[in-house]
Amino acid sequence: AFINLSATTTRAQMSRAVMEGVAFALRDCMEIAKLGNENIIETTLCGGGAKSRVWMQIKADVLTLPITALKTSDAGTVGSAMLTGIATGLYADPEDAARHMVREAETYYPRPEMHERYTQVYERYKRLYQAVRPLI
Repeated sequence: AFINLSATTTRAQMSRAVMEGVAFALRDCMEIAKLGNENIIETTLCGGGAKSRVWMQIKADVLTLPITALKTSDAGTVGSAMLTGIATGLYADPEDAARHMVREAETYYPRPEMHERYTQVYERYKRLYQAVRPLI
């Protein structure tokens, strides 16, 4: 849902809102993981979204985690090749396969001032989500 649209809202603002909304949904998932005593200290992303420097920085800021983008855009294909390499004895285990096949592109680090801003927006997001959810 888009909230507070006006005649002056731009495509760029709407695109950024979508990226921020996805980042907030990821934060929801992380908070659920924390309830299960999971401690996530970093994450790695690949695919089309990982090519967007803006989106990757938003995720790092919202999640307060370093986020590393991988060079590969097709994780499924690389994962299948890694498993094939393990099954045929080319690689000893998943870690060995990853050392040979996975290449990092760039790591994005959270900016504390942006995380503070996003935390305020995230609290609004949670309230709005609860209000809108029954409508969908």
